[in-house]
Amino acid sequence: MNFNRPIDISTIVRLTNAHCIGDETNIVYGINEVSKVAKNEISFSLNTNDDHLSQANCILTSKTPSLPNPDKTYLIVEQLAQAYNKIVSTYQVWPYMKQIFADDLILGKNTLIQHNVVIGENVKIGNNTFIYPNTTIYPNTTIGDNVVVHAGSVIGAPSEDNYICPKTKTKYLPSGNVIIEDYVVIGSNCCIHAAFTATKLIENGTTIKSMTVV
Repeated sequence: MNFNRPIDISTIVRLTNAHCIGDETNIVYGINEVSKVAKNEISFSLNTNDDHLSQANCILTSKTPSLPNPDKTYLIVEQLAQAYNKIVSTYQVWPYMKQIFADDLILGKNTLIQHNVVIGENVKIGNNTFIYPNTTIYPNTTIGDNVVVHAGSVIGAPSEDNYICPKTKTKYLPSGNVIIEDYVVIGSNCCIHAAFTATKLIENGTTIKSMTVV
């Protein structure tokens, strides 16, 4: 998940009431799981032994590292899931619909949206794109140029497989999204789930057959 603006680590410390080991003055641009995270993002992990697998310069964890990496900043919190959820809910558009057709939709030229389409917040749709009836497009989705989405498809729905903290049974909020590149055709009654924390990319020229779950 990318933040809507660069955030200094000291702000995250205050937001999550974390104990910080390392440099609070660094800037971070998002939060992601270990396997998806980039260098200037926050990685969250139940196991600080995983920090060597991460490119991130900031680690959100509930365990104090025995041998802290001097090149990384550690944010130690009591409840990892609650701290992660606090960050996501503060810096991400909530992935559930607040209205049938969001006011901030960015729509390209010569794009047609037919009846009974539901579109969430922070959605961008490119030029010469056709959205057939009864389609649902979740918040934070980007759809490119010359795309066809056939009737009844769902784009960007949170996955049912999101993580649950084994200790507290707290569910981690979904924070990923979907980006559909140009010249993509999506058949009727498809479901393209958002990634958990990262972006699910449907590449240029892809065709997805009807009734497919991605």
